[in-house]
Order: sequence, then C-alpha cells, then structure tokens
Amino acid sequence: YDKAREAYEKVVEIEPKYFPAHHGLGIIYSQAQEKERAAASFKTAIGIKPNFGPSRYRLGAVYLEEQEYSKAIEELRLAAKYVSREPEIYSVLGNAYMSIGKLSEAVAAFEKTLELDGDRADVHNRLGLAYTEQSHALLGAVMADQDKLKTAVEEHRLAVQLEPNNGWFQHNLGMA
Repeated sequence: YDKAREAYEKVVEIEPKYFPAHHGLGIIYSQAQEKERAAASFKTAIGIKPNFGPSRYRLGAVYLEEQEYSKAIEELRLAAKYVSREPEIYSVLGNAYMSIGKLSEAVAAFEKTLELDGDRADVHNRLGLAYTEQSHALLGAVMADQDKLKTAVEEHRLAVQLEPNNGWFQHNLGMA
C-alpha cells in the first residue's frame, strides 16, 4: 500500500484536481483503517466531481462504520442515483436503514440488491431479518404478522440454500 499511496500523493501534488487520485487515496486510507483521512479524500474527490458515485459510496460506507447513519444514508442514496446498477450500494444502504430501525426502507434497499444480484445469500438473510423485525414490530411478538413472517422464513431459506454451511443463516431461519 505504501507505494500506491506515494504514487497517488504524487499525482495529487502535480494535479490536485485529478479526482481519481483522491478516490484512490481514500480507498488506501480506508483499507489502512485511517477513516478520517479516507473521508477527507473521498470528500475532495466529490468536491471535484460531485456525481462520482464510487466516492459517494465509499464515503457512505465510512460514515456507516463510524455510526453516522444520516450522513451514510445521504451519501449512499446519492451513490445509488449515480451508479444505479451496483447491488453493493443498495446492500450497504439497507444495512444503514436497518441500523436506525427504518425497516421499510431497508426492505426496499435489500429487494433492489436482490433484483440486481439474486444470489446474495447475505442479503436474503438481512431481508429475512428485516421482515422478521417488521412482523414483530407491527403486531407484537405474540400476534406476529403472518405474511411478513412467512416471507421472512422464505428469505432465510434462500440464504441457507445459497450458503448451507453458514451457521448464522441457519440460526436466523430457526428463529424466524
């Protein structure tokens, strides 16, 4: 990473408005767990090219890791606007919504992820969790919404089918 970082830093020094170099630095800083520097690099790239979805996605992911949920959601929604066919953006957006209990929004984001890439066991699992939480939130644990619960079980089954050795997915299926 050091050589790559040095190369990007040199490019930024020579061409400070070259947004891909700032984006590259942001990725390197993210991988090195230097979240503040990563965020600063992504913000610089966005300042140069506001509609560059990959930097918005990466900045949103940094915000999510830092539990700055509203900022994460804002950046991820913009990333999805600019890069609408990238399932990972919707998956991370769904996780951000789940983190703050916005279950309907999480369901919509996970469904969009699966529309773009239906073989994502992790997303089937998260969608199942969102449906389970919705069913319990709507009517309470004793009188759970059976339609949502049925859908939750189906999503968990799909996750287990896609990754049969994942103990968490099996656990979640049993809990639904």
